[in-house]
Amino acid sequence: MNKKIKTKIKASYYIVLIKVMALFSTRAAALKAYQLFSTPYSGKPKRISPAEFAFATPLSLSFKGKVLRGWQWQPEPEKNNGKKVLIAHGFDSCSYRFAHFIQPFLQQGFTVIAFDAPAHGLSDGKTTHILEYRNAIVAIFRKYGPFEVNIGHSLGGMAIKLAAEKLQDTSKVILIAPATETSAAIQAFSKLLRLNTHTKPAFIEHIKTLSNHSIQYFSVSRGYCAYPCAGIMDT
Repeated sequence: MNKKIKTKIKASYYIVLIKVMALFSTRAAALKAYQLFSTPYSGKPKRISPAEFAFATPLSLSFKGKVLRGWQWQPEPEKNNGKKVLIAHGFDSCSYRFAHFIQPFLQQGFTVIAFDAPAHGLSDGKTTHILEYRNAIVAIFRKYGPFEVNIGHSLGGMAIKLAAEKLQDTSKVILIAPATETSAAIQAFSKLLRLNTHTKPAFIEHIKTLSNHSIQYFSVSRGYCAYPCAGIMDT
């Protein structure tokens, strides 16, 4: 059975499950939807470590009862420009996906740092959300920064922008196919799971209660006005 068919079967199962739960409790259905929304859909598959990671210095960071795992690459001493680059991957991804970014920055004299997000790659956890990812980036900034350049893909892009806003950090940001609007992600997720007219508002309200913000707050374009990007690349 191929991956696409498995995904459809899994989605169909949760569509039915949430509909049945909603018959008894809208809140329970909304909480289940939120759990699914916060869970990387591939889990934590075993991935082959790219060659670039063999010569990295392993890093670890204690964060909210979890251990985040990362890597650091140093340029040759004669090339070292004293500046650092941070790489933040997207949802359901990991730092391994960005191995091809490492050598070009090392050649330019940058120290490169990458961390797996909570619940991703080699870091601890089973679920995560944008506020947790933002706070993880803030913790990384404080321990390993400052960074001359911050690169964020998908959800990592939004996390970096929100972290920069929180810290009033004005270093360069490069966004690669960023997750620009949480409201759009929620809309697509709600459509996928066919959340009904009661469950969807309860799902959104739960997010607002957890974060003390409207879903419109979690937006790259909102943060972009105050903290401009060096560039945005779509893929």
